[in-house]
Amino acid sequence: MTRRYLAAIIILTANTAAWSQTMPLRGGRAPDGYISLSSNITISMPFDKSQDIEAQQKAAMESVYRMIKNSCELVVDAFAESCEITGVSSNVNMSNRNDREMSVTVSGQVQMVAKPRAVAAPNP
Repeated sequence: MTRRYLAAIIILTANTAAWSQTMPLRGGRAPDGYISLSSNITISMPFDKSQDIEAQQKAAMESVYRMIKNSCELVVDAFAESCEITGVSSNVNMSNRNDREMSVTVSGQVQMVAKPRAVAAPNP
């Protein structure tokens, strides 16, 4: 694991700890007025045998982490006043179906808590 990934994990962990101190989840549930969200992101890429396998794996992981990082931004753009990431996990699977087809699959899961924007009642 590179220093960069360790730093990302430490930052995400620190952000989660800070959130739990200001907006504690009650029994794993979001506080009143907030909703819990989760998103799964999966990228599968074939390996180019002429390139470094580790570099290709790193590129796939970085893509998933960028998507995770932007998850709350998308929620806020769509419907929420605020959003915080409360948990992140990821998985890397390298497969070699035969000697010709190698691939890497990176899956990321992000858990969030968001406060939806108020919706005005329709006029009768």
